[in-house]
Amino acid sequence: MINQPLEHAFHRQLPARILSREIREQALKLFEQGLGHKAVAKRLAISPHTTRDWGRAYRENRFFPAVSQHLYCYDDDAKSAVWDLSLKGYTISEISEKTNISRSTCYAWIRARRNEAARRAS
Repeated sequence: MINQPLEHAFHRQLPARILSREIREQALKLFEQGLGHKAVAKRLAISPHTTRDWGRAYRENRFFPAVSQHLYCYDDDAKSAVWDLSLKGYTISEISEKTNISRSTCYAWIRARRNEAARRAS
């Protein structure tokens, strides 16, 4: 049933609520200069709660500017495309191949959408 991959490839993106690598690098430099979490928060115009957590991680040598890959997300268009393909009768493997999204992610989205539809119906 697979024809061609979709014209639009779906890529994971960093949600707006997650601070960028650049902000994290600036915070690291400020921590290295000896600034506390409140001063870092003020200079970077971010939450002191965030810089408090980063400061703790920095003191424990586990603060890194790189953003973990598990924080990147697909947008709603990707979820809609997966759902639409499932309604057209494509298998999970076919959907995964067409969208370049992992089978487990496609399965989870389809299962969640079906559960949501079942809750609405009852």
